[in-house]
Amino acid sequence: MLFQSERLRLESIDQIATVWLDRHVMDSALAADLSQALRIVCQSSCIDVLVLRGGKADHFLIGPDLDECARLQDEISLRDFSMHGQYLLQRLEQISEIIPTVAYIDGRCTNAGMELALACDYRLAVARPETLIGFDPLVRGWLPCWGATQRLPRLLGLRAASSLLTNSQFLPARAARKLGLIDHVFGPRPAKAELNWFLAELQDHPRRPRRFRGQSGWFRRLWEQSPRGRTSLFDSVRASLFHDPLALALLDALKRGARFGLAEGFRAERNALVQTVLSGTHRERFEPARTWEEQTMRLQAIAVPSQIGVVGLSSIGIDLAACALRFGGKVTVYDADEPRLQRGLAKLQQGLETNIASGWWTIADRDQKRQLLRGSATGEGIESADLIFLAGSPKEQRRFVAESECLLPEQCIVASTEPAANPAAHHPERCLAWRVIDSRHVDFITGTATSETACNKLARWFDHCGYQIRGLPARKRREEKVAAFAA
Repeated sequence: MLFQSERLRLESIDQIATVWLDRHVMDSALAADLSQALRIVCQSSCIDVLVLRGGKADHFLIGPDLDECARLQDEISLRDFSMHGQYLLQRLEQISEIIPTVAYIDGRCTNAGMELALACDYRLAVARPETLIGFDPLVRGWLPCWGATQRLPRLLGLRAASSLLTNSQFLPARAARKLGLIDHVFGPRPAKAELNWFLAELQDHPRRPRRFRGQSGWFRRLWEQSPRGRTSLFDSVRASLFHDPLALALLDALKRGARFGLAEGFRAERNALVQTVLSGTHRERFEPARTWEEQTMRLQAIAVPSQIGVVGLSSIGIDLAACALRFGGKVTVYDADEPRLQRGLAKLQQGLETNIASGWWTIADRDQKRQLLRGSATGEGIESADLIFLAGSPKEQRRFVAESECLLPEQCIVASTEPAANPAAHHPERCLAWRVIDSRHVDFITGTATSETACNKLARWFDHCGYQIRGLPARKRREEKVAAFAA
């Protein structure tokens, strides 16, 4: 063991140095430990390859820590935060001039974690449901400030980089590979052997990665680098996001970096962060994201429900069933209307094909997913579900709660899209309502009798599937307020 702290470990085996990130949220303490580990790697003369990987299941690295970001309220602290992160990742890039650097992504890699991965020579990913890759700065209300706006365009091209930063959608590993973010994707079973083979190949034949891996061809890349092409591109993106000051600040950093070079781009990135925080334009999105991040920390110990039931194959029901299949669940769909059930199952089968094209799984995975999907017009199998979604009409939801909810096992959670269905429940403590706000947010409507266990179990499932939840009671802050009042 070359170096060890509470947040990371640095070890070397067969001249391959590995940094294990034991904390999955980037903060200043982890950045300091990572800086120390990089210093040790630079001083060592017997390291052929450096690998960065997550030390916990389902996560590579996310962040930055929004609780820590909330304490940055003046221009000096904001600029220091950005400059220290930029300097750290520039040091990682400088190491790659001596030895190859590899980011091995097995789990969620977003925002600050993706900025760290972009500073490495190679990015390898394991294609499992938990591996989500990308940026969502406009959702979190905190702009990337450690070099993402400068490294992404040089890797993917300006159009793909601006789309990735402003759309706020996380990609599965294979879709990220198709886009050019990831160099190699492995299945979960052969991942260990594939990683060892790749590292051994790098040891035997050290090589520099291709600088540009985007999908756009050479003509489009030349067009994006020309003044006229840049102006046309940014004008079109700006026209669709003119109402969002965070997006405009982000685009300005992209534009200045493309026009004047890296140094000016890094400076524009720092200015964009300072401008949005000091003006308060970030606060409307930052505070809900910060609350949700606090809540997800205590949800990690809860097991993700794996047996999902969907009652009523409306459009929402079909989306829920597809989402459960995508993230590794076993799904039973129930609809008493036989023709509607068959139509819904046909749409789910089409969704399986679509998920192949979008990079969620392979043809072999599709066949396995088909075995995990079961349709029933009589309700057979629905009683074994850990989590049941009611997605039919309001009348159908109320009827199911009144007639069948009492027959479900005690640990089963019932989530409806119709709040009026819950008062008829025999066990209201396990029933709650929810509604979709957009593709990334869900709003909880909890009753007075709804238990915290039911809320947390459903919230854990939505978090596992990449959603953020609003309306979940913020227990931690409430307890802090009570303690402060008592003091």
